[in-house]
Amino acid sequence: MKGLETKIASVTNAVTNTSLVKFLTDNQNSFFAWIQNISSDHDTSLSRNNSEMQLPQKHSLTEEVIKNWLVFYLSKLLLVNHNEINTHLPLEYYGITSLEALRLTHAMEVWLGYRLSLELVYKYPTVEVLAQYLAKEVEYVCVS
Repeated sequence: MKGLETKIASVTNAVTNTSLVKFLTDNQNSFFAWIQNISSDHDTSLSRNNSEMQLPQKHSLTEEVIKNWLVFYLSKLLLVNHNEINTHLPLEYYGITSLEALRLTHAMEVWLGYRLSLELVYKYPTVEVLAQYLAKEVEYVCVS
């Protein structure tokens, strides 16, 4: 179990990296090409303190950016190519456990900068509907 926690923590740290957030918002179309070059950034990002990481600008988080983040997170967690993640299939199809669903929710909280319901992944069971919900939620939080 310790190995799984370490793997999830490293994925969370990598996907909350400032360079990833900037890239996602600036270059959505070439997102996955960048992932191929992340390994060198990934090692240095793990040594950074959370205080050095910047949260994304909430107004820049479109549904597409959120969907790409989720696909990236899941592909790293499941150790599969991003092309193997079908955004219309339920997460349970990929064998996501309840612990991994909680970790995913926590990673999204860290990335977005606010609390989310622990039931979120179960209420919105696919990447597609989860990204749609979160994009609307982010928009609501920014307006409020």
